[in-house]
Amino acid sequence: RVGAIGQWFARRIEGRVVKRSAAGVLNTPSMRASFEKFFPRSEIPRNFVIPNGFEFAAEGPPPPADGPIRIVHAGEIYTGRSLVPVLRAPQRLQVRHPDRPIRVVTYGDLPVVELNRIREQELEPWLEVRPRIPFAELFAELQRAHLLLAVVGEHMPYSTPYKVYDYMAAGRPILGIAPRGAGLFLLLSVRGGGLRIE
Repeated sequence: RVGAIGQWFARRIEGRVVKRSAAGVLNTPSMRASFEKFFPRSEIPRNFVIPNGFEFAAEGPPPPADGPIRIVHAGEIYTGRSLVPVLRAPQRLQVRHPDRPIRVVTYGDLPVVELNRIREQELEPWLEVRPRIPFAELFAELQRAHLLLAVVGEHMPYSTPYKVYDYMAAGRPILGIAPRGAGLFLLLSVRGGGLRIE
């Protein structure tokens, strides 16, 4: 974590870089608004929004109609984000639907703090942590999932995780969990195929 002195220096260095730059390129309109608020001296006409994109892949087979329902999350769970609220849902649903258990599968390490939270609430039976795998293998897993999970924290609501574009290319439904007004919600509302939960 960067201390107050480090942040003071970082702001000045960033300010000089922004002032000398020919243009600013940001992924979402809300990211541009946040950037211009943080750097009020940046010239607004030089700041451009160019969204990320994705290529449509060949449609994969549908996920299994029986057995466990797989919710897949790709990547890290950073500070300010948690899988705990997501894991509570399958815990409750198992009572009503014992024949279709729900598993949350995440590819990538979980921070120790997050693992401890999950253990304290006895939610481990609904979670499977898998190591990172090459993108081609991961993409096949995304296509086999019943639901894909994207979580945005309070500290960067303007940002859309890059994995969401891979999710859209996989063609599976997306569950987006984020603060109100998050850039992720705008993307899912425009693109469709996703459920948004504040």
